[in-house]
Amino acid sequence: MNNWRTDFQNSPSNGHIYVNGFGFVNTDPRLQEGRGIRKNASVTGLVLVLILVLSFFGPYIAAVLINEFLQFMPAISDYTFNLTLIEMRELLSYTASMGIPLVLAALVLRPHRGSASPYQMPSDWALFTYYMVFALAATVLLSLMTDGMERILADFHVLELTPDYLLPAAPAALVLYLIRLSVLPALLEELLFRGVLLRSFRQFGDAFALVASSVSFGLIHYTMSKDINGFILGMILGYCVIRTGSVFTAICGRFLTLLLPLTLRMVQHIAGGATYRIVLYVLYIFILAIAVGVFVLVCRRESNAFILSKGNTDIPISLKLRGFFLNISMILAAILWILQIFRHIHIIG
Repeated sequence: MNNWRTDFQNSPSNGHIYVNGFGFVNTDPRLQEGRGIRKNASVTGLVLVLILVLSFFGPYIAAVLINEFLQFMPAISDYTFNLTLIEMRELLSYTASMGIPLVLAALVLRPHRGSASPYQMPSDWALFTYYMVFALAATVLLSLMTDGMERILADFHVLELTPDYLLPAAPAALVLYLIRLSVLPALLEELLFRGVLLRSFRQFGDAFALVASSVSFGLIHYTMSKDINGFILGMILGYCVIRTGSVFTAICGRFLTLLLPLTLRMVQHIAGGATYRIVLYVLYIFILAIAVGVFVLVCRRESNAFILSKGNTDIPISLKLRGFFLNISMILAAILWILQIFRHIHIIG
């Protein structure tokens, strides 16, 4: 009875049927779960398509709106003002590309209130602190992994093009820059992928929810290395949400993962190369050492720390994931993701 397609197609839609583990029921629970997975896949695919499309056209639309607004203001040609306008354009573009899909997903999926809530604080603040250390350690390891991947790709004369996030010289532009690259992603992306998608997927099992939401999160980044980083970080943050019962954990953890590289970038800008490398290596070693100790504490404290639920039915997680990712809207999102990957690849020489 593990063949998903055969069982669902042969299951009657009404009447009393016997399902192993459920007894006599009116509708096969596996059929209901399959329908729920397909619905969630359709909405998720649409959300990813919107993010990928809006992130491409968003800057142009934001520039038009800002230019229309400037027509009602006196002409200003100040350099710092122009830098602020550029940052405002990027901020508006990002907010729209993430905010619109977030509202759509929340209205359609309506996550179950019993799952981890964005309004609920962690019940165990010691565990919350441990997971913040894990988030920082993950940032360090992923940064090292990205550097290694870039060197490997360079050996094959491949360069991944990413946005050049230079620190703006104008104070107002710098504030908008920091908000756009730290505060907004921590709020909007975590509310969407952990606050809505992960919570909606948990009805099909925590293991399924963790993989499906993390893969979806990985598809919204610019390059292959960043997509892999997004998947791994999504797994870690999703696990933190499941264990603490609060999306607030993911929001704070993501903010730290974004704040650390921004802080190091500012140190590099102020102090120079030699001082920056010393600060970088000392900080990395300190964070990783603390994370090892915290990992041991968590393993001793919770014997079942890494056990996740498989769901309420006997459908294997592999079939659930196959049904999720082979949905037509998810396939369309994957095609756009592939196009974006090729768009950000440059062949050297």
